[in-house]
Amino acid sequence: MNMWIVAAAVMAAILAFLLVKPLFEPALSVEADLKGDAPLRNLLDEKERTLRALKDLELDYAMGKIGSEELEPARRALALEAGKLLEEIKRNGGR
Repeated sequence: MNMWIVAAAVMAAILAFLLVKPLFEPALSVEADLKGDAPLRNLLDEKERTLRALKDLELDYAMGKIGSEELEPARRALALEAGKLLEEIKRNGGR
């Protein structure tokens, strides 16, 4: 009886591993692609910072920390910066 429990536990562990493994593979392959491409990695990092700043700006507006007169110019500037970064990323072979 104990042998069946051990066998079932091993099979469950193998199945769990096989189900979870694909979730981590895309992140690893993207990181591997960028290891030798520092300029592209820097552009992607800058894009993430710009998008995070845009999200923080929207949050500040929603919380009432800034008004719409401050929101719109800052939003336009960040959106323009993000657009430029996306174009540069595409020119450097990124997605």
